[in-house]
Amino acid sequence: MDSSATPAASFAAPYDINNPPPDGKDPADVRHNAALDFAEPTTKIPVHTWLNSMAAFCKLHKTHAPAFLASGYLLGKAAAWFHDTYAETDMDTVSWKDFSGAILNSYLIDPTANQTLLDRCKSLSQGTLSIKDYLDASNDIFQDRKTHRFLKNYDEHFFTEMFRYGLDPEIQSRLPAITPDTTYQSYTVQALHIAAPLEDDSSDEDATHRPAN
Repeated sequence: MDSSATPAASFAAPYDINNPPPDGKDPADVRHNAALDFAEPTTKIPVHTWLNSMAAFCKLHKTHAPAFLASGYLLGKAAAWFHDTYAETDMDTVSWKDFSGAILNSYLIDPTANQTLLDRCKSLSQGTLSIKDYLDASNDIFQDRKTHRFLKNYDEHFFTEMFRYGLDPEIQSRLPAITPDTTYQSYTVQALHIAAPLEDDSSDEDATHRPAN
C-alpha cells in the first residue's frame, strides 16, 4: 500500500456493502490493515479504500452488523469522531450505508467544513437585504449545521446571537435581550414581526417621494 496516501475527498456516495468498488485488494487483508487513523497525513490507505476493503470483507464473511465491526477499527481522530457521532447509538441498528455516508460527510473527509460554516456565520449581515431574505440566509446556515454532526457543541444560543449580530441596528434595538431560554425560532419570528412593518413603511415613503413620470 502507498504509505503516502492521504484521505480522498472526491467520493460523495456511500459505499454499497453488496457491491463494493474493486480496488485490487484481497478483502481478507483488511483485518491486517483495518486499524486506521485515516484523519492523519500518515494514513496508510485513503478513506475510500478503507471503506471499500471493509465492505468487501464484511460481504465475504456475511457480517451481520458491518458498521459495528468497522467501528472497532477506528483510531485517533476517527475514533473521536465515532464517539461524538455514535456514542448513544446501538451500532447493530446502523446500516452500512448510513455509517459510510456519515464518514464521507464528516470532517474526517473535509477538515475545513467546521471553519467554512463558522466563516459563513461571521460574514452573515443583513446589509441591504430585506428581513425575509436575511432570515432565509440565516436559516440556511442554521439548517446546514445539522449535516455537520461534529458541530453539535454549537448550540442554538450561538446561532441566535449570530442572527442578532448581523441584523440592521434599528431592528436590533427593538428586540428584547437574548436569554438562556430564548430559542432561535422564537427570536427570528420576533425579528420578522418587528422588521416587516418598518420595511413596509419605508417602501411607502419611497413611493411617496418618487418623481412622477
